[in-house]
Amino acid sequence: MNQLPLPEELIALIVEYACVDDGTTARSLLSASKQLMRIVTPIQWHSLALSGAGQFCGFAHALSRVSERPIYHLFISDRVASNARHFWTPSRVSRDGTGTIEELHSKEERERIQWRNAQSFILERAAPTLQTLTFLVFDPRNSARRVGDMLKQTYPNLRELTIRVPPLQPLFASDPIDLSTIGGNAGFVATFGNSKAHLLPRLERLHIAGHYKTSTSAPSRIGSISSGVTHLRLSGIFAYPFTRELAAELFARGVLDQDVLVGNPVAHAPPHFVPESVELLVLQPSTPDYSNSWGTDHGDSAIQLMGAFEAAARIGTQVLYLPPMVHGYYGYDQAKVDWLDRIGGGAGCWVPQEEVVVPAEADPSSENLQSSHGGSMRAPSAGSGMQGYIPSFLNVFLGRW
Repeated sequence: MNQLPLPEELIALIVEYACVDDGTTARSLLSASKQLMRIVTPIQWHSLALSGAGQFCGFAHALSRVSERPIYHLFISDRVASNARHFWTPSRVSRDGTGTIEELHSKEERERIQWRNAQSFILERAAPTLQTLTFLVFDPRNSARRVGDMLKQTYPNLRELTIRVPPLQPLFASDPIDLSTIGGNAGFVATFGNSKAHLLPRLERLHIAGHYKTSTSAPSRIGSISSGVTHLRLSGIFAYPFTRELAAELFARGVLDQDVLVGNPVAHAPPHFVPESVELLVLQPSTPDYSNSWGTDHGDSAIQLMGAFEAAARIGTQVLYLPPMVHGYYGYDQAKVDWLDRIGGGAGCWVPQEEVVVPAEADPSSENLQSSHGGSMRAPSAGSGMQGYIPSFLNVFLGRW
């Protein structure tokens, strides 16, 4: 290719638009020609998906060898899609008996340190420009530490954050996860630690996919992290006590016009959980069967109560109730679809949409739980239809020069 078929400035605009995906398009275009490589290289990491320790740590190494390049949209999962479930990983001690428990622990410790170093470096480099971040943690051994480390960084331009935590969090592994910013409630702040709102000064949309039991349970501590949050989504609610406490708070604040707890009020006023600035509250429960598998009864009651929120919501603050998730929890495939949709101009997880259905497979840790991996992923649905076409067009059209 001696000369590009279009002005380089125009090619750069097309390429920049085409590369708003998980990094696949940029990697493809880098090998098309030397001239195209020169155009793509500065923007190849504008949006990027990193899944599993191998890819994550490999990217940290690549990032360390180049000058600073902006990262605007980042999707991180500590497990690859095929293994993105929240069971405790089966023992990897070799079946021939040559491996030992000590060797296994030593290997896991090395991997834990490698991930932690890579995470610290990647997020430090990305933080100044990062606008959207989806951070999925499936490993219950390291979930608290990884989320805690992620929240030590300052993100001056982050507008949207999704955090997914597994049902079992070994909170002894690190400081409790706390993002509460309840002004004027000294007792609550003293109980749950210091505010982290200053780390996310421009955050507008927060999505927490966890397993909510009560408003003071560990996953529920991930609450109001910015006074400017206008969109809040809670996915994975499966306990009636938390649902009742949330209903009491929303009614007390005037978000609900009707008291959905008439005849069955809460015994005491729970600590505030939803930030005052929220304009849209999205709630999605787990299935009753999934709730029961974790020893939580009354899953049906929680679902019925959440369904009443939407009808009782006062005009001006919208409460959107989504039906229970097919697989019981917010998994890798759905999270990536939502992330791609958002960075492509769509609504992502903030509107009802068809859930990604993946083939069911037995979870090695429980015969009762379905997995959330495999299957195909649909293209971003809104505002990004051309993105599936442009990479192919560029490869065919530009590849001839």
